[in-house]
Amino acid sequence: MRRWIWQAMVLMAVAGGCGPSRPAEEPGDTDPRTGDAAPSKEEVDDVIDGFLADDGGGAAGTDPKDGPTSMPTPKPATSPRPTPSERPAPSKGQASWRPGRFMQMALHNLVRPCVKLMEEGSFGFEGGTTIVGAFLEEGRKRDFRRPFESGKKYVFVGAASDAKTDIDLQVRNAEGKLLAQDNQDDGLPVVVFTPPETATYTITLGSAKGTGFVAFSTMCEACLRIPPKRIDDAVIGMIQKAGAVSNALMRSDQGGLVFSERDWAFFSTVLEQGRETGFTVDMGGSHVFMASGDESSLNLDLELRNPEGQVLKADHDDDAVPGFRHGVPRGRHQVVVQAPRTNGKSLVSVLVLTVSQPK
Repeated sequence: MRRWIWQAMVLMAVAGGCGPSRPAEEPGDTDPRTGDAAPSKEEVDDVIDGFLADDGGGAAGTDPKDGPTSMPTPKPATSPRPTPSERPAPSKGQASWRPGRFMQMALHNLVRPCVKLMEEGSFGFEGGTTIVGAFLEEGRKRDFRRPFESGKKYVFVGAASDAKTDIDLQVRNAEGKLLAQDNQDDGLPVVVFTPPETATYTITLGSAKGTGFVAFSTMCEACLRIPPKRIDDAVIGMIQKAGAVSNALMRSDQGGLVFSERDWAFFSTVLEQGRETGFTVDMGGSHVFMASGDESSLNLDLELRNPEGQVLKADHDDDAVPGFRHGVPRGRHQVVVQAPRTNGKSLVSVLVLTVSQPK
């Protein structure tokens, strides 16, 4: 059933174009675990083991000038393996970097420590946005705002597709005061944070060195533990579907799908039956919007709304893989994913990608 739906999705994406086809590698078919650019299992274990042993490495609300509020990241005993020359990381300004292998690697690198935190710690996922990802150029930052509950212990984990990328993670309050951070020279920042009050806080993910796809997750103590297979289904599975649609567009000479340089492109959230979550995204032009969940997602709906809340496009079909293509004027629009029918709590992912112009 799902295969038929996504075949239809591909046909919808390429509607209006039937140029000559050309072979293209399926980005989502590449296993990121074999990539030399990915951090080793030992590196990931060192970071998370240090976090668990140190119980987060700092008290919430510590002033940054008094010392780091995140745990010191242990350095690996051996240096990372070099990146093969035939697979260079995307160069600065390469906005046409497409969903596929590198995006999958970044999210895979993020999922591994999340699973370790669930299996060996007391952390899990909660309702609301749990994972966000974006294409980020060197020297650039991206903010994400969401509410957090007073007294609850949270942990934020960041990851990149390339082990040589240096990404930093910071947490600020509504006044802009820095409350917690990890600015060490590595690609796996970890920050623990216990909000002093229930309020909306800003998480900033920045690339101090390197250009590529980055992501971070939000986990909390004594929250929902999701089996690794369900995380792979909702997170990695979505990237494979995006790669298939992008390749279909390229084969029909319509360009392909690319990441926006203006905002986040990937979101994961935990939804219960009858609930919805919205993401506000700065966009403009032709886009493809997709959603997919784990095995608990029985029926998902997807809507695109303008700043006034008017529904511009929607997929309310009775299936678990909604998606559509739509053009919008430049501005901040809301993408809303709904869960009319689930088998308990479900992890759902949403992608917003721009349709590039063919060369």
